Amino acid sequence: MNTKKLFLIFAMILLINIISASAPTLGTFKINSDIELKQTCVINGTFCDSCNISSVDYPDGSRIISDVAMTKRNGDFNYTLNSSNTGLLGSYRVNGYCDYGNDVRKTWVYYFNINPSGKNASTGDSILYSLFSLILFGVIFLLSFFVFSMPSKNEKDERGFENKILKIKYIRVFFISLIYALIILLLNFLNGLASSFLSLSIFAGILGFLFETMLRISWPFTFIMIAWIVVMLIHDSNLGKQLKKFENMDLFKNG
Repeated sequence: MNTKKLFLIFAMILLINIISASAPTLGTFKINSDIELKQTCVINGTFCDSCNISSVDYPDGSRIISDVAMTKRNGDFNYTLNSSNTGLLGSYRVNGYCDYGNDVRKTWVYYFNINPSGKNASTGDSILYSLFSLILFGVIFLLSFFVFSMPSKNEKDERGFENKILKIKYIRVFFISLIYALIILLLNFLNGLASSFLSLSIFAGILGFLFETMLRISWPFTFIMIAWIVVMLIHDSNLGKQLKKFENMDLFKNG
């Protein structure tokens, strides 16, 4: 059931982006970058006299600018939106109109998208990212199940004394280390997916922060894992000597 829900979520994400791609759009740009707003206008086979921007709206609907004249060039009109106004992730709406003569006006509207990468993932890339993410999630879940199922300490008798060394606990530590590395890889895939998908771009900052944080502490984590194994090896070595001594004592008594 959980797998079906995940596939449904990814299918909805793809559908949202296909629908949004059908709307008039200037393109996708990187966050906090200057954006050249363009408009071409021809009425009755003649180039328009002027074009103006009625408004540019943030993804949340609040207004950035309004009633701004665009600059006329050889083949179009343009206006540069400053990078200080492109700090929100999402889809921006641009409304405007162009005039020809005194009584002919043509209105227009289009959108442009802002995400962390400035690029849109293709459908193939999106499916590949989603597939790898699902596979990694499944592997992490399976390894986590084994980690919780495996013993973390040596076997003890009814008095609470260790009487048998369990080497499987070393495999458990290896699985924990592998899970950590796979989580970093999963976060990297999810961050790439979120950075390229408009509908997921709001999560890119969080995923990117988690990825960077876990990547930075990977060396301390590796040191902790190695130290953990060394401590267990020393403990098991001492325990093995003690168990062997007790075993020899029992043989001496029986003899």
